[in-house]
Amino acid sequence: MFVYYSTRHMVDTEKTVRERGLPEETRQQILSALAQIRFGAVEILIHDGKIVQIERKEKIRFSNEHNL
Repeated sequence: MFVYYSTRHMVDTEKTVRERGLPEETRQQILSALAQIRFGAVEILIHDGKIVQIERKEKIRFSNEHNL
């Protein structure tokens, strides 16, 4: 598993999430995005210490048998 994140505002974001807590709906959306993906990435976009978007990029892989 590969995790990429920007450390530019990591301290501020970490403090903001810790102080306010992660809303249950947001937590469920993140877990759902992770559960529904087999190959790809889940990206969480944060602005001013708030999660504003969750992107799921999924790849579909074919075995060599299906090549044209």
